[in-house]
Amino acid sequence: MRATTFTAFSREVTKLSEKRSSRVPLSSSDLHLYEAIKKKSPVKVRITEEASQYGGGYFDRDKKEIGLSEKKFDSLAHEVGHAHVDEHLLGRLIQHQAVRGGASLIAGALAGIGAGILMAKGQRWGLLLPAALSAPTLLSEILATRKGGQHLEEAGATEEQRAHYREQMRGALSTYFTAPAIGTLIAAGMQVR
Repeated sequence: MRATTFTAFSREVTKLSEKRSSRVPLSSSDLHLYEAIKKKSPVKVRITEEASQYGGGYFDRDKKEIGLSEKKFDSLAHEVGHAHVDEHLLGRLIQHQAVRGGASLIAGALAGIGAGILMAKGQRWGLLLPAALSAPTLLSEILATRKGGQHLEEAGATEEQRAHYREQMRGALSTYFTAPAIGTLIAAGMQVR
């Protein structure tokens, strides 16, 4: 696959996550929760249009800041989770750009292609390739989601707010499985002919 295919795919995943996460304006309860989570952040939080490129939010470990495209308690809780994960050595390692950056997603897709070729030859162990390359990113996202959920509970989130958070995080996490899975399916399909 060409790099432009991955770029186009990335844009589509971002659009899907933005559609999935779009909500009506914050209620006073949601705004109160947003402010309570913001107080738990070990780094500054700012609203910036740039965050739209990252599905609505990001944690920048170098600038020590969280960027959000809008005031949303669910995005903030997750990004504050990343900031807290980054406070520990293991967290810094799994969240390092070299481990989980764009190259990691491309490598995951290429590993998926390799897995598909191996599967077509009857070698199922090939499925370990995309899983191994995706593991640091998935672990980082799972830890940040879990920590964000803890912050919501501590801040007094309602069951409805916690359910909304879980739904948003499930949808966002599923996007990290997509590139390796598509690579595997494409390669397996090419070998079936």
